[in-house]
Amino acid sequence: MNILGQSKRVFVLAIFALVVCMLFSQIGLAASEKSYHDDFYSRSVIISATPNKVWEILSNPVGLPDWIPGITKTTYLSKIQTGIGVVREITQDDGTIIEEHFVDWKENKYVSYIMIRGFPLRGYFAKMAMEPLAEGAVLFTWSTYYTTQEMTDEEFEAFSSGLRVFFENGLANLKSILER
Repeated sequence: MNILGQSKRVFVLAIFALVVCMLFSQIGLAASEKSYHDDFYSRSVIISATPNKVWEILSNPVGLPDWIPGITKTTYLSKIQTGIGVVREITQDDGTIIEEHFVDWKENKYVSYIMIRGFPLRGYFAKMAMEPLAEGAVLFTWSTYYTTQEMTDEEFEAFSSGLRVFFENGLANLKSILER
């Protein structure tokens, strides 16, 4: 190979190396940049209990400390205590205060609520639903969709991971309590 051919080859390799370095540096910068994130999470558990027993827990907006680990207190902020329009304030064991508003309620089926204060979110919608299965069993599903305030990818992963553990621990505890 002549010198001109080697020069072209070195030039092409140098350009390739430069492009690769630029891409890796952009990936590194992008990972630390803050942006909005959206996520959906749904978890179900089969509970060996009657639908009435499950609905008794599900329909009590301030009963969360009885079955969700990490919640120390829940109080009504509204005069309404059942159905659409219920507003509750939740205190977590780390001191976080959350405010939620019930936006849909179907007796013996589901409750839906939005969070308006408490987490680094722009929007949060959740639904807790129950579906009777065979006699004495219920499929309980807790689902959420949320969109975050600006956060890094790492912050988002940590937040989402924590929320998923929160859901899983709550459902496992609910199942344990109702199956006693």
